[in-house]
Amino acid sequence: MTILAIAQTISGIQLLIFGLLAFAIAAIVSDPEMQEQMSSVAHEVDFDTLSMLFVLIGVVALGIAFFSFALARGYAKGRVWAWRKGRKIAVLTIMFATLGLILMPSRTDPGAPLWTILMNLFIFLYLGRRKVRAWFR
Repeated sequence: MTILAIAQTISGIQLLIFGLLAFAIAAIVSDPEMQEQMSSVAHEVDFDTLSMLFVLIGVVALGIAFFSFALARGYAKGRVWAWRKGRKIAVLTIMFATLGLILMPSRTDPGAPLWTILMNLFIFLYLGRRKVRAWFR
Protein backbone atom coordinates (compact mmCIF):
# COMPACT_ATOMS: atom_id res chain seq x y z
CA MET A 1 0.00 0.00 0.00
CA THR A 2 3.06 2.19 -0.01
CA ILE A 3 2.58 2.83 -3.73
CA LEU A 4 -0.96 3.97 -3.09
CA ALA A 5 0.09 6.29 -0.25
CA ILE A 6 2.85 7.80 -2.42
CA ALA A 7 0.44 8.31 -5.34
CA GLN A 8 -2.10 9.99 -3.05
CA THR A 9 0.59 12.23 -1.57
CA ILE A 10 1.71 13.27 -5.07
CA SER A 11 -1.90 14.00 -5.96
CA GLY A 12 -2.24 16.11 -2.81
CA ILE A 13 0.89 18.08 -3.72
CA GLN A 14 -0.48 18.65 -7.23
CA LEU A 15 -3.76 19.94 -5.80
CA LEU A 16 -1.88 22.15 -3.37
CA ILE A 17 0.03 23.72 -6.27
CA PHE A 18 -3.21 24.04 -8.27
CA GLY A 19 -4.95 25.79 -5.37
CA LEU A 20 -2.09 28.22 -4.84
CA LEU A 21 -2.01 28.96 -8.57
CA ALA A 22 -5.76 29.70 -8.49
CA PHE A 23 -5.16 32.18 -5.64
CA ALA A 24 -2.37 33.81 -7.64
CA ILE A 25 -4.62 34.18 -10.68
CA ALA A 26 -7.37 35.64 -8.47
CA ALA A 27 -4.91 38.21 -7.15
CA ILE A 28 -3.78 39.14 -10.65
CA VAL A 29 -7.35 39.42 -11.93
CA SER A 30 -8.39 41.62 -9.01
CA ASP A 31 -5.51 44.08 -9.51
CA PRO A 32 -6.96 47.33 -10.98
CA GLU A 33 -3.88 47.91 -13.15
CA MET A 34 -4.16 44.42 -14.65
CA GLN A 35 -7.91 44.89 -15.15
CA GLU A 36 -7.20 48.03 -17.14
CA GLN A 37 -4.71 46.20 -19.34
CA MET A 38 -7.00 43.19 -19.80
CA SER A 39 -10.09 45.27 -20.56
CA SER A 40 -8.73 46.03 -24.02
CA VAL A 41 -8.77 42.29 -24.78
CA ALA A 42 -11.77 41.18 -22.69
CA HIS A 43 -14.37 43.89 -23.10
CA GLU A 44 -17.32 42.59 -21.10
CA VAL A 45 -15.68 40.57 -18.32
CA ASP A 46 -16.71 41.09 -14.71
CA PHE A 47 -13.28 40.86 -13.08
CA ASP A 48 -14.64 40.78 -9.52
CA THR A 49 -16.75 37.71 -10.29
CA LEU A 50 -13.83 36.09 -12.09
CA SER A 51 -11.57 36.77 -9.13
CA MET A 52 -14.09 35.24 -6.70
CA LEU A 53 -14.41 32.18 -8.95
CA PHE A 54 -10.67 31.59 -8.76
CA VAL A 55 -10.69 32.11 -4.98
CA LEU A 56 -13.46 29.50 -4.69
CA ILE A 57 -11.51 27.10 -6.90
CA GLY A 58 -8.42 27.65 -4.75
CA VAL A 59 -10.31 26.95 -1.51
CA VAL A 60 -11.83 23.73 -2.87
CA ALA A 61 -8.47 22.57 -4.26
CA LEU A 62 -6.74 23.17 -0.93
CA GLY A 63 -9.50 21.31 0.91
CA ILE A 64 -9.20 18.31 -1.38
CA ALA A 65 -5.39 18.49 -1.10
CA PHE A 66 -5.45 18.27 2.70
CA PHE A 67 -7.97 15.41 2.55
CA SER A 68 -5.63 13.67 0.09
CA PHE A 69 -2.83 13.84 2.64
CA ALA A 70 -5.14 12.30 5.26
CA LEU A 71 -6.07 9.55 2.80
CA ALA A 72 -2.39 8.83 2.14
CA ARG A 73 -1.88 8.29 5.85
CA GLY A 74 -4.96 6.07 5.99
CA TYR A 75 -3.68 4.00 3.05
CA ALA A 76 -0.31 3.52 4.73
CA LYS A 77 -2.02 2.32 7.93
CA GLY A 78 -4.59 0.15 6.10
CA ARG A 79 -7.64 2.01 7.39
CA VAL A 80 -10.98 0.85 5.96
CA TRP A 81 -12.34 4.42 5.88
CA ALA A 82 -9.48 5.41 3.56
CA TRP A 83 -10.38 2.70 1.07
CA ARG A 84 -14.07 3.68 1.18
CA LYS A 85 -13.42 7.39 0.70
CA GLY A 86 -10.45 7.01 -1.66
CA ARG A 87 -12.37 6.13 -4.81
CA LYS A 88 -14.90 8.90 -4.18
CA ILE A 89 -12.18 11.49 -3.68
CA ALA A 90 -10.35 10.25 -6.79
CA VAL A 91 -13.48 10.77 -8.91
CA LEU A 92 -14.11 14.20 -7.34
CA THR A 93 -10.50 15.18 -7.98
CA ILE A 94 -10.68 14.05 -11.60
CA MET A 95 -13.78 16.19 -12.15
CA PHE A 96 -12.20 19.16 -10.38
CA ALA A 97 -8.93 18.83 -12.32
CA THR A 98 -10.93 18.70 -15.57
CA LEU A 99 -12.32 22.10 -14.60
CA GLY A 100 -8.73 23.19 -14.08
CA LEU A 101 -7.81 22.02 -17.57
CA ILE A 102 -10.55 24.23 -18.94
CA LEU A 103 -9.78 27.33 -16.84
CA MET A 104 -6.01 27.25 -16.36
CA PRO A 105 -3.36 27.90 -18.96
CA SER A 106 -1.81 24.83 -20.57
CA ARG A 107 1.27 23.60 -18.70
CA THR A 108 3.28 20.40 -18.49
CA ASP A 109 4.84 20.84 -15.04
CA PRO A 110 4.10 18.30 -12.26
CA GLY A 111 1.31 20.49 -10.87
CA ALA A 112 -0.64 20.59 -14.12
CA PRO A 113 -4.25 19.36 -13.99
CA LEU A 114 -3.55 16.66 -16.59
CA TRP A 115 -1.08 14.96 -14.24
CA THR A 116 -3.60 15.20 -11.42
CA ILE A 117 -6.19 13.46 -13.59
CA LEU A 118 -3.76 10.68 -14.52
CA MET A 119 -2.59 10.18 -10.92
CA ASN A 120 -6.15 9.94 -9.61
CA LEU A 121 -7.19 7.60 -12.41
CA PHE A 122 -4.35 5.33 -11.28
CA ILE A 123 -5.55 5.59 -7.65
CA PHE A 124 -9.15 4.84 -8.64
CA LEU A 125 -8.19 1.77 -10.65
CA TYR A 126 -5.68 0.53 -8.07
CA LEU A 127 -8.23 0.76 -5.25
CA GLY A 128 -10.60 -1.38 -7.31
CA ARG A 129 -8.20 -4.32 -7.54
CA ARG A 130 -9.29 -7.47 -5.70
CA LYS A 131 -6.09 -7.82 -3.65
CA VAL A 132 -6.20 -4.19 -2.56
CA ARG A 133 -9.83 -4.48 -1.45
CA ALA A 134 -8.98 -7.63 0.49
CA TRP A 135 -6.05 -5.91 2.25
CA PHE A 136 -8.25 -3.09 3.52
CA ARG A 137 -10.88 -5.50 4.94
